Amino acid sequence: MIQEVRFHLLLGQIIRARREQIGLTQDQVAKALGLSRTSVVNIEKGRQRTIVFQLVRLSSALRCEVTDLLPPATPPREEELRRLLLGERP
Repeated sequence: MIQEVRFHLLLGQIIRARREQIGLTQDQVAKALGLSRTSVVNIEKGRQRTIVFQLVRLSSALRCEVTDLLPPATPPREEELRRLLLGERP
């Protein structure tokens, strides 16, 4: 089972990778969510927890499914992590 701290770090990395993949700035995502840019930075760094409602709004802003943003239940190996961050499917 993945630890909470690791979960939020991976979640933030996936969110950042997706945001960069579609060419959005942190400011643009923040405005779409009604948050500050600092909050988006903190979410991407795993320092700020997100609630389910924010994940739904994030997935909409990032034009993906909520499940695309979620890390796997078990800690990914390096190759799996690379695929997650690149938005690739296994």
